[in-house]
Amino acid sequence: MPFIAKDDPEFWSSGPEFLEAIKHQAEQYGLKVANFMMGAQQDDQAPVATVMHMPPNFVLPRHAHDCYRVEVIVQGSVDTGDRVLNVGDVMVSAPNEFYGPHTAGPEGSLSVEIFSRAQAQQAIGATDHR
Repeated sequence: MPFIAKDDPEFWSSGPEFLEAIKHQAEQYGLKVANFMMGAQQDDQAPVATVMHMPPNFVLPRHAHDCYRVEVIVQGSVDTGDRVLNVGDVMVSAPNEFYGPHTAGPEGSLSVEIFSRAQAQQAIGATDHR
């Protein structure tokens, strides 16, 4: 069983090859993303746990995914527009359910998102990054 800490150099390079384009796109906007497959490394239908770091005050645009998704805030905070989520708070979305925009707090945020299908990590309808 491998163990990896978020401060280990290889942490942010984790993930299967088929998710690299999404990771690089996120990095262009200042996000850091690491993907941890829950199944075979190249099985795009397997669940995936994604660790995402948003810098302070980053705005994640309104979007959806075509799978189930649960997200847990593990550091910082996220303003969803309706409420501010803090460490330990959870949000859940169904396939094709839009959410956002979400704004990282003044200290940024670190969250773990679990997608029911790795392939569905690609966002639907994301239009604006700040």
